[in-house]
Amino acid sequence: MTTRRHSPQAPISDARESFTAHVQGPGIVHQMALLEPVALNELISDLDTPLNPNFERAVEAILTQGDLPTFDAAGTLLPVMLARFGLAEADYDTRADTLGALRDACHGCPVKGRCWQALRSGADATACSTFCPSAATIAQDAAELRG
Repeated sequence: MTTRRHSPQAPISDARESFTAHVQGPGIVHQMALLEPVALNELISDLDTPLNPNFERAVEAILTQGDLPTFDAAGTLLPVMLARFGLAEADYDTRADTLGALRDACHGCPVKGRCWQALRSGADATACSTFCPSAATIAQDAAELRG
């Protein structure tokens, strides 16, 4: 009588893939947030830098959870969001209060992670309007400045 052995390869393989995904994603992001917050901020503040997909998803999650207080959302995301609507911060030279309110909204935004991911992937103004709490204000400002 022969005994069939169950191959332990499948569970080990699954565990290895899960571990690798964790290390390349949430594990490294949380470690960097604790040990190298400046390096992490520099890395994620460049929206054009190609990143590992696991790392990207982990950054999106940590930003959405608000677990990265050193991230300058207004400094990173707002200029790109304004550009999607055809504006720049310089367009607010005579509207410092409005720009200040936009910056405050960006810092307190509940969808920073989604915004970060959308802007990284080249989302246009229409797509950004579906989630950005400031989109209506920015669109109105763009229309006034063009009109």
